[in-house]
Amino acid sequence: VVAQTGSMACTLCPLGEYANDTGMTECFICGAGTGQEEKWTTSQAVVAQGKETWLQVQGSVNQSYCGCIAGTYLWNGRCEECIQGSICEGSSKLLLEPGFFSRPEE
Repeated sequence: VVAQTGSMACTLCPLGEYANDTGMTECFICGAGTGQEEKWTTSQAVVAQGKETWLQVQGSVNQSYCGCIAGTYLWNGRCEECIQGSICEGSSKLLLEPGFFSRPEE
């Protein structure tokens, strides 16, 4: 939540941005400097009936909410497009579809 300079009201940081201190006048942008800020969002995991779902969150209070949008996954600090045989549901993780496997990179 940030306040515009000279304003008495606070505003929630939009998706893909966060404010980690009180009295801020601007939100930090997730993925700033990567050249792909549009592929970042702010989200949080919610578990219901044993299933994890990622929901986008406005008004994020720290960088830990930053992650890649659905259809991409986090690799070496960048959001990469989801690859064949994988599921990228917006958690920054790459999950394998049934019938596919992966080996650790060396």
